[in-house]
Amino acid sequence: MTKQERLNGNRIIGEFVGKSFVGSHIMDYKGAPNEALPPMKYHINWQWLMRAWYHFVELRFSDGMHQLKHNELKTTIGYAILYGGIELAFTNLVEGIQWYNSIK
Repeated sequence: MTKQERLNGNRIIGEFVGKSFVGSHIMDYKGAPNEALPPMKYHINWQWLMRAWYHFVELRFSDGMHQLKHNELKTTIGYAILYGGIELAFTNLVEGIQWYNSIK
């Protein structure tokens, strides 16, 4: 995973969970380059990643097709968490959030 992919993934997750920083919020950085963001650790810290994972798991959908896709993504991400390591879990969660962002 490249540095740019890590920065972009951290931004996607941070915006999804509404990450706050001391004296600021992720939305304060809307339009700013990824390099301008305060450091985020979703790609290297299980505590950070798991908070985002729980947020993703709690999503609910009224549309059955969206619920089926969400269930599929939860399974994929769950297996990555259990067996694939943090980098794979991070990548899969970013993909899941990107899917969610495309349908909301």
